[in-house]
Amino acid sequence: VNATKISEQPPLWLAARHRHIRVVEQLLECRNIDINQGWGRYFLPLLAAIFAGHTDVVNTILQDRRADCNSVNNQGCTTLWWAAHKGQTSIVRRLLEDAYLQVNIKDNQGVDAQEAARSNYHFSIISLLQAH
Repeated sequence: VNATKISEQPPLWLAARHRHIRVVEQLLECRNIDINQGWGRYFLPLLAAIFAGHTDVVNTILQDRRADCNSVNNQGCTTLWWAAHKGQTSIVRRLLEDAYLQVNIKDNQGVDAQEAARSNYHFSIISLLQAH
């Protein structure tokens, strides 16, 4: 259930990216699946679901205790950064519920989630992040 080469697209990544929720649920039932294995090492299943705006997939993945809510891509952008940048308020709210979430992580250019939201005028997300 895991990709064996860096060039292979892991099944969970594909299912998350393309919003195949039933497949995501079935794959998460596999004890030996690497839930944080991405495509090209940096684009993890959770990030793929957030990037595509698949709230249901994000919620399903985050229900699994193996999910890393602070995962980053090759530019240092976290799950929260991407959700804030794209204006995905419901995903930002869900991420903020996670006790392990680190809100102030900055990307490789020194931009955190609040600044990413601000650059795209997502004021409701800025308010959520300031209140957290």
